[in-house]
Amino acid sequence: MDHSPLIVKDFFLYPGDYCFGSNNFRIRTLLGSCVALILLHPEKKLGGMSHIMLPERKKYHSSVNDRPGKYADDSFKLFEASAKTFKTDLSEYKAKLFGGANMFTNFKTKEYQALSDDEKNVYSELDDRIQIGKKNIEFIKQMLAFFNIPILSEDLGGIKHRKVYLTVWDGEVWMEKPIEDS
Repeated sequence: MDHSPLIVKDFFLYPGDYCFGSNNFRIRTLLGSCVALILLHPEKKLGGMSHIMLPERKKYHSSVNDRPGKYADDSFKLFEASAKTFKTDLSEYKAKLFGGANMFTNFKTKEYQALSDDEKNVYSELDDRIQIGKKNIEFIKQMLAFFNIPILSEDLGGIKHRKVYLTVWDGEVWMEKPIEDS
C-alpha cells in the first residue's frame, strides 16, 4: 500500500538551510564538505534536515544574517525547538548523516601522484588543517551522543559530492554520488 501524501511539500536546502516537518515533506540537498544531518521520529512520521556548513558558531566568524542551519550547534537548537513544537524529545529521534567530503583535495590526480613523499607529507599536513568536512562530522557525532540520538546510517567522507533526498512520510533517505574513478 502506498503511504505517500496527496500533496507533497518539496524543499531544496541550500548551504546553511534547515527544514523540519510532518508526513507530507520531501527535503533534498546537494553536499560537498557540508554535512546533511537528518533526524527522524519513526513512530510520529516527523523529521527534518539541516545542511551544516561549519561545526560551531563561536569558532568561526558569524553574522546575524547567517542561514539558520549553517552551524551544527545552531542546527541542534533548531531540531530541539522543532521537536518540542510537536511535543517530542530529541532522544526519540534517529539520525542519518551524509556528506563531509574533502572537496579541496583529490589524491588520485596526476599532480598529486607526481609529488615526492616529502611533498605529499607537507600537503597532507596542510590538508588536515583545512578538512572542514572531517571537523563537521566529528562535532555532529559528539552532539548526537550528547542528545542520545542513535545513528541509523551514514555515508561520510571521501572526495565526492552527494545528492541527498528525504521523504518524511516513510522515513526513506536515498543518496546519489558519482562513481569513484579507478
